[in-house]
Amino acid sequence: MTELAQEHQKDMFLLLMEKLKKNNYNQYEISNFCLKNYKSLHNSNYWEQKKYIGIGPSGHFYNKYSKQWNVLNNLKFINSIEKNIIPFESEVLSEVDKINEYILTSIRTNKGLNMKFIQENFNKELNDYFNQKIKRISKNYINVKNNHLILTNKGKCFSDKITRDLFYLN
Repeated sequence: MTELAQEHQKDMFLLLMEKLKKNNYNQYEISNFCLKNYKSLHNSNYWEQKKYIGIGPSGHFYNKYSKQWNVLNNLKFINSIEKNIIPFESEVLSEVDKINEYILTSIRTNKGLNMKFIQENFNKELNDYFNQKIKRISKNYINVKNNHLILTNKGKCFSDKITRDLFYLN
């Protein structure tokens, strides 16, 4: 993608956010807008680190300690169910996985990333690393309010890069 195309995308996204806000839509997550009291409860579970369960082919589960996902192929799923087998894969999340998952999902919301949550739930090394990373992000892209790191509208345009910059890479 050319630099001009990326600049155009950014401008269109900023315009979208402005127009929807003027028409009483709440941007509760970077790519999700709603009228008052109409946000997606299902997707909100991902962003708020709540447990969820998936049913059927490609269903995903999360219990705060591990992730699990059912096989994608419908025929394989049905054939396995007929044999009383649930075909799935899973992974146990390390502390690094958990903090990166929290960063990835929470920073996308209008509530932002709760810095106190990170302080209380992760070890000193991860906290120190995270706090050093925050200092390197332009204040044009983030605000810190009531211990929450919240993306500015301009920051929302660069959320993937900001998220990547905050990730703990070991």
